[in-house]
Amino acid sequence: MSAWRVLAPPGLTRGCIASSGSRPRRWRRRRVRCSEPLFTTARLAVRLYRADDFAAHARLRADSAVTRFMHWDEAVADFPAHIEGWRNRRPPDSLGWINLAVEDARAALVGDLGVLVEGGRATFGLALKARARGMGLGRELACGAMDWLEAHGVTRFRVEIDDANIASVMLFRGLGFAPGARKTDRFGPYSVYDA
Repeated sequence: MSAWRVLAPPGLTRGCIASSGSRPRRWRRRRVRCSEPLFTTARLAVRLYRADDFAAHARLRADSAVTRFMHWDEAVADFPAHIEGWRNRRPPDSLGWINLAVEDARAALVGDLGVLVEGGRATFGLALKARARGMGLGRELACGAMDWLEAHGVTRFRVEIDDANIASVMLFRGLGFAPGARKTDRFGPYSVYDA
């Protein structure tokens, strides 16, 4: 028996839809199977990872262009255990970090969206393959994630960005995120941005 979710229509957050050049869509409530996308944008679909994503995820994590700014060193070999742990969780209502698969129009894995929701605030991070950069997909994914999270009661957003990741700093500053604390972990310095 399949579980079902009801997704509320997302709001227009921080001008994300309008500033991306696309027209606002007409949203309606609909039931979505948990194996289907949690949310979509004009060019992307975000869904729970499946067991058959292991090879594509391993390639994503093996790409130094994707991982060089990540402050996370989970072994790729641990990914199947993570999928099993996430299987019965339904973001964004679940506790703890959860990673979501990001697909393009061809249903190819092009990235990853990590989300942690705590007390009305979502901390999230995104990663896109090198071939998926420079086309506005990062902005589209960030805006879609914020709209989706707002529809589920999240009112504040946070990202933590490696100080050397200028493209991400510019992306999130352009979306209205303000710099906050600077921190350092074993991977190096990073800054916290809030919206």
